[in-house]
Amino acid sequence: MIQRWGAFVARRATTVLAVGVAALVLSIGYGIGVFGALSDGGFDDPASESAKELVAEQAAFPGHGADVVAIYSSPEQKATEPAFEAAVRTVIDRLPSDVVTGVEPYYDTRGPGLVSQDGHAGMVVLSLAGTTQEARSASYDAIKDSLDADGLTTQVGGPSAVFADVNQTVSADIARAESLTMPLVFVLCLVIFGSAVAALMPTVVGAVAVFGAFAALRLLTTVTDVSIFAINIITLIGMGLAIDYALFMTSRFREELAAQPGNERQHVRAAVMRTMSTAGRTVLFSGLTVAASLASLLIFPQNFLRSMGYGGVAAVLVAMTAALTVLPAVLAVLGPRVEAGRMPWRRGSRATLMTGSLAASRWAAVAHSVMRRPVTYLVVIVVALVTLSTPFFSAAWGSVDYRVLPSSAPSHQAALAQAERFGGETSTAHIVVNGLQGGRLAEYVGDLAQVAGVSSVQVVDRTASASAGGPGKALVEVRWPGNEQAERSQQIVGELRAINPGA
Repeated sequence: MIQRWGAFVARRATTVLAVGVAALVLSIGYGIGVFGALSDGGFDDPASESAKELVAEQAAFPGHGADVVAIYSSPEQKATEPAFEAAVRTVIDRLPSDVVTGVEPYYDTRGPGLVSQDGHAGMVVLSLAGTTQEARSASYDAIKDSLDADGLTTQVGGPSAVFADVNQTVSADIARAESLTMPLVFVLCLVIFGSAVAALMPTVVGAVAVFGAFAALRLLTTVTDVSIFAINIITLIGMGLAIDYALFMTSRFREELAAQPGNERQHVRAAVMRTMSTAGRTVLFSGLTVAASLASLLIFPQNFLRSMGYGGVAAVLVAMTAALTVLPAVLAVLGPRVEAGRMPWRRGSRATLMTGSLAASRWAAVAHSVMRRPVTYLVVIVVALVTLSTPFFSAAWGSVDYRVLPSSAPSHQAALAQAERFGGETSTAHIVVNGLQGGRLAEYVGDLAQVAGVSSVQVVDRTASASAGGPGKALVEVRWPGNEQAERSQQIVGELRAINPGA
């Protein structure tokens, strides 16, 4: 099959190339809009206890989440002064009630933790509409430009602000990475290939792979949620495999063309067919194998992992397709002109591409050395890989918070300001208690308070039936100092879950 396809591409190179260029133009136009279609978050397992709690909490007790934390400060005024309060209340009053389901300012709750230790900053905690992170991100987008208070310094943090900054940072980093890697790839290929035209081949295939995968991903967003993290793997896998495949194909084509008796059209076609039946077969099986491996990410319940699978499979398949269609068509059109722009160290080197000279090359010498001492190389490489992997065994696992962002990100700065001015970082766990009867809730709250490290436990809301003493539901909030990703915080959550609430 691959041989017949190679023969077709060699005969219809111009047509294949024209179709490829048209597809690339359409992919750029359509795929560039993928950034606006991707979702934030996606780190929760819908079957996990925490995800189920959030659904139950949103249904019974909406408006208690800390989705956005707005910090207002002034070096001259104190948070308790009338002018300061008026400025903050102006912001609160203009927030749409269908987007913001809960507002917790100091002026309504008199909570001591909502005013900074020096008294010159106040904190307002907002709960946003939406039962998923994607929905809450949309709610945040609707209000983020309305949170500034006149005459006060405003800093905005919280999970929704962090995810918005992650989205913006990833988009900016992708653009910067592409602007840096594309020229670098060209320079490296120029050194490897020794000619300007040949060095362009990996860059061309890389561009097709990335923008083609962007288009495929945007199409996928019309039927399912796709996380912003899919973009990272597209640029990583797409560019990497595109460069590899282009190197395979272009190097083989130059060798096959050098082995032909001439450079006429029939000789170029023969070189393309030989390239497709050898290097092309390798690219085909490599692409399908890598795509199948990355498809294993689709079994995970977390959306961000599935999205990385979507992006990885799309990038691999597009890179493979480009290497088996656009690239051989370009090589067939170029023919011997693939050597155009030859560097000084490549001049007069046509003969060096012949099989006899290749056997004496450095890479061939390395291959022969490995074949003579396979066990020695295997032991050395395994030991080196194990040594390099030792830091992995002490990896500390966690989810996404402000620390994944650069220190210049607004939500990162807001988190640091909250920790510095409001008494350090505080972690929170919400517990939805069902089937309340008698005084068991008070006993359960007392049991929770006995967990080492817990600083406070309070019932923040309850249903009408629970308030009357009958069966119902209550929302319990547990607080303790420290970052929620810390090992001790995870231990506290485990201890809280281990407490038996009774009936």
